[in-house]
Amino acid sequence: MRKLFALVLLLLSLTIHAQDKGDGFTFAFLADIHLNNTEKAIKGFKKTIDTLNHLKPDFVITGGDLVMDASKVSCAKADSLFMLYDELQGDIEAPLYNCIGNHDNFGLRNSSIKSTHPEFGRGMFEKYFGPSYYSFKKNNWHFIVLNSINRDKNKSHGYDANIDSLQIEWIKEELTGIAPELPIVIITHVPFITVNAQFHNGGQASSGKNGAIRNSKQVLSLFEKHNLKLILQGHTHFLEDLYVNNKYRFISGGSVSAAWWNGATGVGMQEGFLLIEVKNEHIEWDYID
Repeated sequence: MRKLFALVLLLLSLTIHAQDKGDGFTFAFLADIHLNNTEKAIKGFKKTIDTLNHLKPDFVITGGDLVMDASKVSCAKADSLFMLYDELQGDIEAPLYNCIGNHDNFGLRNSSIKSTHPEFGRGMFEKYFGPSYYSFKKNNWHFIVLNSINRDKNKSHGYDANIDSLQIEWIKEELTGIAPELPIVIITHVPFITVNAQFHNGGQASSGKNGAIRNSKQVLSLFEKHNLKLILQGHTHFLEDLYVNNKYRFISGGSVSAAWWNGATGVGMQEGFLLIEVKNEHIEWDYID
């Protein structure tokens, strides 16, 4: 009887442990890697990968600006940057999900590149990594990766930070298949909401044309009847955690490259990434230097 009782306790313990493991997970958020072909950038990104593999998160998400700078350089140079990133990312042991940033959009700020080029804008990114917006599920959480960079319609070159109409319709369709209680995470390069400009320039400072997503209010309104738990953001090389109206949480993830691989940013933020732990819809994070 004692052996049977001990066996029951052991099985119960293993079941509880398995349930706990199933409910919780960790993932890394890597914003603004800005990989280039300099020794310090390659060395820094390799160190990032070694740290990730040591920490063993369940998966990894990037926050855009993978390379520096596909938007300005020639086709051959841009392609070589993506090729370098693609080669190095293969050493990340955890599943990896990439997000597109403004510096990942080929030719957007190079007037010598025609917009008719087949890889113009998001084309080169998609050649290497697939669609620039998509979704995936992990542990009953729904992750939505968005493309916040679009060509500026008022200029031959340049970009506009917004979620375009095609994505708006795609999000609406995506949400029809998601139960209202299912937790959702959005990943974007350009922030939806940020206090970066106010922190640096005073309380009434503007984020500027491309410092935040132009139609953020429209996009967030789509999630009003859903359990949107977290918005992960990049672009600003700024670390912040905003919790708004007991509903929306916006975390800007700093920067893997900090000041573009030239040391800490002006506010002293070192190169690093977020390690995020999720447990029963509770979210905690550490900035890994």
